[in-house]
Amino acid sequence: MTKDVRTFTPGLGRYVFVGLGALVGLGLGPAPVAAATVTPTAPAARNYFAPHQTTRLRQELAQQILRDLTIAAKQRNAPPPEVDLRLMRLSADLLPHLDHNQMPSVGLQEFLMSHHGIGEMPPHLVVLKVVARNSQVRKRLVAELAAELGPGPPVRVGVAVDDGMFETGAVLALSRPSVQMLPVPRQLAPEASALIAGTLSSGFASPEVHIATPDGRVRAPEVRVFKASFRSQVACDAGAGVYRVEVAARAAQGKQMLANFPVHCGVSPPTQHELVLAGRPETTDPEAAQALVLEAVNQARAAFGKPPVTRDGRLAGAALEHSRTMARRGTVQHSRTSTSRGVDVAGTGALVVLENVASGPSLADIHASLMSSPAHRANILDDQVTRLGIGVVTVTQPDTRAVLYLTQLFAR
Repeated sequence: MTKDVRTFTPGLGRYVFVGLGALVGLGLGPAPVAAATVTPTAPAARNYFAPHQTTRLRQELAQQILRDLTIAAKQRNAPPPEVDLRLMRLSADLLPHLDHNQMPSVGLQEFLMSHHGIGEMPPHLVVLKVVARNSQVRKRLVAELAAELGPGPPVRVGVAVDDGMFETGAVLALSRPSVQMLPVPRQLAPEASALIAGTLSSGFASPEVHIATPDGRVRAPEVRVFKASFRSQVACDAGAGVYRVEVAARAAQGKQMLANFPVHCGVSPPTQHELVLAGRPETTDPEAAQALVLEAVNQARAAFGKPPVTRDGRLAGAALEHSRTMARRGTVQHSRTSTSRGVDVAGTGALVVLENVASGPSLADIHASLMSSPAHRANILDDQVTRLGIGVVTVTQPDTRAVLYLTQLFAR
């Protein structure tokens, strides 16, 4: 009998990358409650994007799961999955914190990904806690991830299992990076700088780099492009603290976030994390949800000396329609009119249109994810915008968990 099955692909553009530090004081739900202190099992990585390392799977069930995924990939004319040491360590550190009632905070993912040098966007995670035979566990895992095993570069995988006497716990992480980055140090000395360089996968073009500095500003450093390759840099020139780096590029479906990672300038990266329970939807009422999002946006703007934005009903209608589209498709993507200056959305006469889209388990988690993304943070704190349309749609998953889809349209 299945007791608990959880699967999610975080989504900001395509993904959500959540940092829970931004939750405090924003009025979205109760303050996070610490559940445990997490110390990673492996030493901290020195760099993000280290050359690919594999490892041997030691547990029989993990080996069987990899064989099943390899067979499934072959059936789909896809290359066999590759075991990734970083994803193995991520899965192993997540496994002890499975719970029947709550998914460990996605803030834990951010900490562990940084610790293990994972600078790409968060992997697709499948978390299982079941009372079942191993063959049933394997079948469920492969079924959950079949859609990820398509043509293109090999999928990288990490798996950790706890085959107990009465139940089996498993964490499976899959990632298909869309950019091959050169290594970037996790920590830099004051006033130092580091190269941000890589090569885009097929189907991507026009790379951009955005950096959020410790003082809350967002900058877009120069990016030099040669065919599919690009070069830029992160400079520790705005004081000591955390510099959030984001790499994005254009694809057929619009701008996609390809990498998002913190660089610690003149300060040490954390070595432990206070685990908090995952958020839940604060409300199922669309009007109440809009009010909460508007309050969070204006509190963030006030914290950085920006004037408040006002709710715009016509923009809200357009935002709600796009959120419904995302919910129906089960994907997070920008609308065709997003991030375009001078676009008239739904007859609003908007002079500036900036769009944020995201999904997550709660409004607080989503707001934190947007604030931890330099490009989306810049939209929230933009000097020109005065109006905001908000659309929130709640979808209940088969495991009874709720997923919220959010669209924000900013305009002048």
